[in-house]
Amino acid sequence: MNVEKELNLPHGFQVKDRHYIYVSGVTEVISFDDTSIFLKTNAGGMAIEGSGLKIGKLSLENGELCADGKIDSVYYFNTDKKGKGSFFGGGKR
Repeated sequence: MNVEKELNLPHGFQVKDRHYIYVSGVTEVISFDDTSIFLKTNAGGMAIEGSGLKIGKLSLENGELCADGKIDSVYYFNTDKKGKGSFFGGGKR
């Protein structure tokens, strides 16, 4: 994906009933399993944590991700060029 397109994708997210999340402005999925999803977005690194998480829709071309499961937390973190994240610039979470 080119940088110009990444800059034009608006970022935001919406959580419904702590069991569904829609995220826009997604540029990369760093990693995921049933307890966490780590993403790169136009606003920085983003983590979704919970249980039974499943990605239902992913379109990097459109910058969209939809997932469901029990959502316990959503937070942002810094990412370096290798995709490794840190929580607010501190040690790796």
